[in-house]
Amino acid sequence: ENRPSLDFAAYRLSCLYVKTGKDLKRAMDFAQQAWLQDSTNFLYKGLFGVIYYHKNDFKNAKMYLEQAVESQQGYLDKDAAVNHYYLGLVYRELRLSVESKKQFKEYLQRAPQGEYAQTVMKLMK
Repeated sequence: ENRPSLDFAAYRLSCLYVKTGKDLKRAMDFAQQAWLQDSTNFLYKGLFGVIYYHKNDFKNAKMYLEQAVESQQGYLDKDAAVNHYYLGLVYRELRLSVESKKQFKEYLQRAPQGEYAQTVMKLMK
């Protein structure tokens, strides 16, 4: 039996809300639904960090994204590259340029043709 993954559906819905930037509260609600179903998933944990980044709450963004990046080590999941991208942005906001560049490099290694690859290359110049 191939049941749909409700946690992943909630994750994708949350991502859409983040991308449109229209309703970060709804994005957080869907992220929490995903995380409650699977609290070990680094994509879901990273999504909290992404949402906090968009709320300009860099302290919480840093905490969640660092945890996500730590727990995704050893996985070659290219979707996880987004956690490196956003952690790089958070470090940039916090004026931690060495750490920021390290995260951007990791993003490019994981997703050289990724959604944010062009942006990352510009930011690293």
